[in-house]
Amino acid sequence: MCLKDNEVAAPPAEMVAMARQNALDRGIGRIRWLVGRAENADIPEEHFGRVATGRAFHRLNRPLIAQQSLRWSRSGGHFVDLGADPSGLSKPPEPWVAAPPRYTSAGCRPRKSATTSACSSGLEQPRATPQTVLADAGFADAGFADVAKHEFPIHRVWEIDQFIGYLCSTSYSSREFWGDAWDGVESDLRATLTTFAPAGHGHRLP
Repeated sequence: MCLKDNEVAAPPAEMVAMARQNALDRGIGRIRWLVGRAENADIPEEHFGRVATGRAFHRLNRPLIAQQSLRWSRSGGHFVDLGADPSGLSKPPEPWVAAPPRYTSAGCRPRKSATTSACSSGLEQPRATPQTVLADAGFADAGFADVAKHEFPIHRVWEIDQFIGYLCSTSYSSREFWGDAWDGVESDLRATLTTFAPAGHGHRLP
């Protein structure tokens, strides 16, 4: 979603409900769910053995979150940025992955423009790697010896409904992003994806 300065976007209720149900389906029940900005989280010092961000670090005030995460972490703990390599979007490995970006150039115009240079607090993001941000926050000096990037390729099969649902969770192709044009975009996208996967399934997406 496109955020204005000091505007906060809360996760839709169904996203939180789905996350809770996914956890329960995996037998994970001891989770305290908090909805709000990470920058404002009130967490005791040395509370966590592991702090993780799920493809969201680039949307946060990274220097602040890194400093807070260091304060929240116990000695011997870990900070994990579960980011994804975006190169597959600009150079899709398979034709069906290129389907979503076609709609802007094909005449479907979104209601809003995606914000890529500002974090959730409206501040300009530093152009630094996550490793540099964490090192500058003091992780290396605090005994977190392995401040580094590791790649773990994961392949999965997407159903069309799952892929469209994923797009709805992004900042560049959510329902709010498209506004009144969404119904047409979804219909066209679904028809295009069906030509690649008549049975309703996509291909492996890195």
